[in-house]
Amino acid sequence: MLYLWLVLIGGLSASSSNAADQVDPLDGLNQLDEITVTATRKKAAKRDVAKAVTVVTGSELQSGLPQVAMEALRAQPGTYFQQTTPGQGVAIIRGLKGSQVLHLVDGMRLNNAFFRNAPNQYIALVNVLGGSRIETVRGTAAALYGGDAIGGVVQVITPMPKFSDQTASIRGKTYGAWSSGDLGRMLYAEIESGFEKTALRAGVGFQRYGNRRTGAGERIAPSGYESRFGDLKLLSALGNHLELMLSAQYMEQPSTPRIDELVAGFGQQEPSSVLYQFEPNRREFYHGQLVWIPDSGGIERIELNLAQQTITDDRRTQETGSTIIVEEFNKSRLNGMTAQVNLIAGNKHQIIFGAEAYADTISSRRFTMPVDNGTRQMVPSRFPNGSTMDSIAIYVQDEWSPLADWGVTGGLRYSHYAVVITDELTGAPLKISPDDVTANLGLRYHVSPILTLVGNIGRGFRPPNIFDLGTLGSRPGNRFNIANVNLGPESALGIDAGLRWKTEQGFGEVFFFYTDYRDRITSVATGEQTSEGRNIVRNENAGKSTLYGVEAIVGFRLSEKLTGEAVLNYTHGVQISADGTSSPDDRIPPLNGRVSTQYRINDAMLLRTDLVYAARQDRLSARDAADPRIDPDGSAGWVVLNAAIEIRGHGGFRYGIRGANIFDKHYREHGSGIDAIGRSLGLWFSFEMN
Repeated sequence: MLYLWLVLIGGLSASSSNAADQVDPLDGLNQLDEITVTATRKKAAKRDVAKAVTVVTGSELQSGLPQVAMEALRAQPGTYFQQTTPGQGVAIIRGLKGSQVLHLVDGMRLNNAFFRNAPNQYIALVNVLGGSRIETVRGTAAALYGGDAIGGVVQVITPMPKFSDQTASIRGKTYGAWSSGDLGRMLYAEIESGFEKTALRAGVGFQRYGNRRTGAGERIAPSGYESRFGDLKLLSALGNHLELMLSAQYMEQPSTPRIDELVAGFGQQEPSSVLYQFEPNRREFYHGQLVWIPDSGGIERIELNLAQQTITDDRRTQETGSTIIVEEFNKSRLNGMTAQVNLIAGNKHQIIFGAEAYADTISSRRFTMPVDNGTRQMVPSRFPNGSTMDSIAIYVQDEWSPLADWGVTGGLRYSHYAVVITDELTGAPLKISPDDVTANLGLRYHVSPILTLVGNIGRGFRPPNIFDLGTLGSRPGNRFNIANVNLGPESALGIDAGLRWKTEQGFGEVFFFYTDYRDRITSVATGEQTSEGRNIVRNENAGKSTLYGVEAIVGFRLSEKLTGEAVLNYTHGVQISADGTSSPDDRIPPLNGRVSTQYRINDAMLLRTDLVYAARQDRLSARDAADPRIDPDGSAGWVVLNAAIEIRGHGGFRYGIRGANIFDKHYREHGSGIDAIGRSLGLWFSFEMN
């Protein structure tokens, strides 16, 4: 604990002249006043929307030292973090994950045509440093957002550069971090310049991690990886009411090992592979936005977006016992266009009209080569090469305030998809054209100045994508997937009800939810095996699932300097097969949550603690029990203590120290492919120049 005393001494001697800039630890009590844009597609305070919403701010992201974006949602209301391998990680929302949840970046879709209906790595290719924020809408949101928004919506919002009044101004920031548990190093630098009608923001950074040390005292090899990233955003005022935004984002992991394939799991005598590297995984994103904000009339805002996202998912693998190395080259190019008009109709209606169009093209090639450097040979690819998935949609939402304390939100959406699966052998493509109408209804009632009741009901819809229909290749859990082009859409009915309150001494919200998920696409064993011993599976609309539970957060003020939060999440999932038999659903998180405190030591120093916990999860589906990532007797419960100190020094300098898993607990988060990091010391700093 010597390092904690050193930091305390340093903080006490730090200048208190920055008190005005100090982040007040009591700000957490204003959570219900946080502004969200994801829940209603326009700016609104959380307390005034019916949807269940979680907001993670830029300062929280920085102090939390997340390796990947979704790690910031660990132990937040309604979310659970799962990590198959370092460098990747997803949020499970109300028991749903992958393509069952829509992921957005600055309003545009991240989900593409080979997005898996299981944990995947693609959201980890979004940089969340530099002031970004993450907003999560928990529960079905398909009326506003369409396909994939069955379990909810996760949106990463990157910061917008700011105009200056008259003369040019330049602001800069550097952020760095180091951690001992994974030998991590992180550095990010950004610069922003604002003029009267033009503003520019640019950032560049890298992350480098070594082999992870677990609570058992060993380092798991190979579990290290690197990321490098950059972003650029330009904002220009084209007139008094018109703004143009142009942005570019880039992130790459040059070589990331898939650790659950390379280390023997539960029930395995040897690992499934001797080589499994993502080489590389990359995301490139280009985005243009035009916004018109008139100063009169019923039109509040008109917005047009054009974007292109390219995700590269290349791999190099060799299965255990095989003398063949397999090289894959997979790419999705997703072009998108959205348009939206916000209207104000009198003093009781706020109406949103919108339209979207997306076009995704998949390229996929696979080659085999003997280990002794023999002849390279083309073989059938993981995805049908040249396949496409296009969509168009229109939607409308009305927020009606019939009385001062009442709010009713109704939404309706029509979505049409065109999926073309190529057949390289016959040349005869398969074409499917699913479409559907989805809707939602939300109610908000301010019972009193401190108490609000909310409720929602909505129908979600997800068409099968190219991953569902045409994947050929290895899957986690010693499986090998074969194609099934005879899949239909999924649908879900989601219902939730919640209670929010806020007083001078604290705040809170509790939501109860229920989801009826039908025609769910899931991996089903065929009873056969490959020559390497992998179980052959294929996707099927295999019955339905019922999920229900509760999520709650309470914030409290113990003194003028001490505040805290407590989170509790519980999800229960049951899957019902075609013959009517029921069993536990796949990958359902255990009871979990956290208890956090923030203590303002003085004007320059803040102390944070987090007690994060999860109960035992032994309600396993047959698929979970056979998964080498999951103990067939169930995942053990655990409690972990983290602590951090943040200090403001002179001239825009801030730094902090973080102790993670202080008692060196050896554990694995349920469903993850690697044990969690053991005791780890983290250091970080930031320097702002104005």
